[in-house]
Amino acid sequence: SLLNNLIYLQCLSIQFFGVAWESPGLVEQKYDGYYDDDFTFFGTATPNGDSVTVTSIQKGDEGNNYSYLWSGYFCPPLLGDYEFETRSDDASFLVINDQIVVDNGGLHGAQTVSSTFQAINTDCLPIEIYFGEIASGAVMEFRFKKPQDSGWSTVFDSIFSTIGGNHNFMLHSDTGK
Repeated sequence: SLLNNLIYLQCLSIQFFGVAWESPGLVEQKYDGYYDDDFTFFGTATPNGDSVTVTSIQKGDEGNNYSYLWSGYFCPPLLGDYEFETRSDDASFLVINDQIVVDNGGLHGAQTVSSTFQAINTDCLPIEIYFGEIASGAVMEFRFKKPQDSGWSTVFDSIFSTIGGNHNFMLHSDTGK
């Protein structure tokens, strides 16, 4: 149908031009309570305020016993190794496509952990960044390097998006699957 053809063309343009340019950032939600390195916590935890879209993650101390979840899509414009880093007090994790990429978990003072994720295609993949603070000071910072970059970036320019760009999902939109 004409509608399906239009959806298909829109999805091709999103894949070609980069979906992250259209909806840059990640969705941020704060929660009451400490997640204690248990990602399922966020399914039943009480949100603290409304969710917002952010284009960087740099948090200071906001008291005790709270957690954050940032979610969206990692849309790599280039193939190759992307470096990701969290500096947190207490626990933080970066998960891409259900794979833990950065494990900075546990109760600890401010510490930095970095790791590499290899993009083997330019498909958008789900990303979650988890952070929690139990007591006594807090920090959460996130930064990354694209394959061609020599320095770190903290601004979610063209690689993080609040919407995905997987054209395979949209191609089957007429069936609802």
